[in-house]
Amino acid sequence: MLKSHRIGALDIAGAISERIGSYVDMYSIEFLAVDGDRIHCWYQHPANDGPTFAIALTVEGNEWALQLTEQLPGAEQNVEIP
Repeated sequence: MLKSHRIGALDIAGAISERIGSYVDMYSIEFLAVDGDRIHCWYQHPANDGPTFAIALTVEGNEWALQLTEQLPGAEQNVEIP
């Protein structure tokens, strides 16, 4: 889990790239919603047959924490906004 005072799109792309071992375009990261103290984002491989990640950014103390949760290839995000 990455922790920092600032986490940007390049940081998220870099963390995913480390997990999958190949290049990740930061423009493939999608903002979904803010839910309390959590920011939800989503990464889906452009071909829809590669890696997919649910991305959560949360505040822990005075730092942001990045959590990546790998999904099945082609999975759809399920973050709903009431």
